[in-house]
Amino acid sequence: MARLLVVVEDPMSIRSVADTVETFLPLLIDAFVEVYIRGPRRAGLYALPRSAVRDDDNVYLFGPDSTLRIIGPNIVWRSEDTMYVDKGLNPGDKVITSSIATPIDGMELRIAARSNDTAQSPSPQPRSGQ
Repeated sequence: MARLLVVVEDPMSIRSVADTVETFLPLLIDAFVEVYIRGPRRAGLYALPRSAVRDDDNVYLFGPDSTLRIIGPNIVWRSEDTMYVDKGLNPGDKVITSSIATPIDGMELRIAARSNDTAQSPSPQPRSGQ
């Protein structure tokens, strides 16, 4: 969660009442408000669940040669349950969300079979306009 300082020109709504038809409640000390801040849109971001990003900000990928690839993507934003990455991932990369006891870059991997189908790793999805 970000912390920032917001300046409110008329916190007690003194001028607002005289100048407009709308009336507002005064903004008292220690009051909570909901604020929406519009920022620039960013294209080319990948959304990853937090479970896919390890403590050291690395991501495990299932490589095309069935080996573990450990990458350190550029994380540009973190929300409560999602991290947004702009570099280091490509469309179609298979992100590993399960734990690996002793991960070593280049170690051989296999996808465990489920009862009715084969387990599939979620692929990172590009997010436009984040």
